[in-house]
Amino acid sequence: MLLRARSILTIAALLGLALCGWYFSKLAHYNPFTGFSTGQPNPLGYPISLNQAELSVWQGKTLTTRAQIAAIRIRRDLAVMQAEFITHGVIRYGKNSFAYDAQSGTYNLEQGEVVATGLCRLKNADFDLTSRGFEYNEGNQFLSIPSQVTGNLQGGSLTASMVTYSLTSKILKTGPIHWVGIPQSKAAQVAQETVDSSDKPHRWDITAAQSRGLIKNNHQVRAFLEARATDGRIIVEAPSIEQDVQTDVLTCQGPVRYYSAKVDLVCDKAVIYHREDRAVLTGRVVMYFKPKDAEVLNEQDPVPHFQPLTPEQVDKDHPPVPMVMTPTNKSLADDLRSDKTLREYPSTVFADKIVYYYKKGFRKAVITGHPQAQQELTGGMWRRIWSVTAFYNGETKTLRLAGPTNLQNVRVKDSLGDDFTTDWLETSTVENSGLYATGVMSGKYYMDDKDLNKASDQAGSVDKSSKIQQSDKGKTGTGASGSGSNGSGKSPGAGG
Repeated sequence: MLLRARSILTIAALLGLALCGWYFSKLAHYNPFTGFSTGQPNPLGYPISLNQAELSVWQGKTLTTRAQIAAIRIRRDLAVMQAEFITHGVIRYGKNSFAYDAQSGTYNLEQGEVVATGLCRLKNADFDLTSRGFEYNEGNQFLSIPSQVTGNLQGGSLTASMVTYSLTSKILKTGPIHWVGIPQSKAAQVAQETVDSSDKPHRWDITAAQSRGLIKNNHQVRAFLEARATDGRIIVEAPSIEQDVQTDVLTCQGPVRYYSAKVDLVCDKAVIYHREDRAVLTGRVVMYFKPKDAEVLNEQDPVPHFQPLTPEQVDKDHPPVPMVMTPTNKSLADDLRSDKTLREYPSTVFADKIVYYYKKGFRKAVITGHPQAQQELTGGMWRRIWSVTAFYNGETKTLRLAGPTNLQNVRVKDSLGDDFTTDWLETSTVENSGLYATGVMSGKYYMDDKDLNKASDQAGSVDKSSKIQQSDKGKTGTGASGSGSNGSGKSPGAGG
């Protein structure tokens, strides 16, 4: 009887070993980290339990999945497993991978899907994310995180939703996202080590409706759609903002709205070289100089519309009408001709291209592409300038307009009827500076005296060689070069 019992135990043990061998053989044909079942609860139940398990899945000689699991329950048909406290998890596809920890998860071996639940963490070289669950599909190597995500992405902290990641393309996409930081990559870190700490760029604060990782020119790029970016000194808004992770260059496709404390701009395209504090704006650029009492960084006041016009179009649409010099009109005329009012009223510049340096202590702008400027004053008064190039120094608050040497390509017109050309013109926006200088000039300059204006018009129509048809007697200046510090701030030169 004892021998028979021992035989029965031996046979049972052999059957048990055979069953275990069959089970692990069966298990080896599935990837235990690639799935879950979303169907109805299975009546087969979960009779198999393991504690402190370490599972690995290989495809040939390649390890595709690995994890340590505190407790696991396996369904009777071995198709579904439920795990608790998953750590040191890794999912690989080719040379790409991500690591993860999860509070719990369900794996469907037949469908090749996994759903992690509870608090989860996902990490690779580009991101370190925390979420309440994630889903992964082995068939298309696609990771999706339906809940809100926080963590780090390419050197910055983020809060985002609707996050997906493809192991085949290494592209991470998001829905609404808020990202704050300085982009970091190996190349970026090396570049930053050579920069003095005082010159390191400010952090970007970017919000967008969507974002997507890209590879352009062998550089990692993150594209933000319907985006707003600020570093505390400037604000830029555009339908598309692409951030180069290696160089920290932002490429904004328009219409682009660019704001700073002193000037606001709109354009078709803006490229912001963040480490250089330089912005290159192209394509129908409008630069809005704020009045001195509104020099704050905000995006509340839109840049006014600017219609570029030729001098001939201005004459047609706004023919000059000499004013009757009542005390009120005399005051308006004095304001128009005084450079002291340049900062009291907003002004706009239109050009094909503006390069703007916005670092404190080095603010300046180089304006090219036949710029023209306009300033509207009270009482319907206006002044307008055309040039070939313009240079604005934000530290000395001077504006210089010029063209080719010895060619009078700078033209000035205003609502009083003044119309003259010069080869260069420089003025200052410093209050009470009185600085207004020009090169060689030709044209008209209307005075307060109606009879003198009439006589000068008649003389100018006869004397075709006269460079200056009219002059304000008593003002300083010459026909070749004018500079004034008088009450009007205007020095067209003597002649006529």
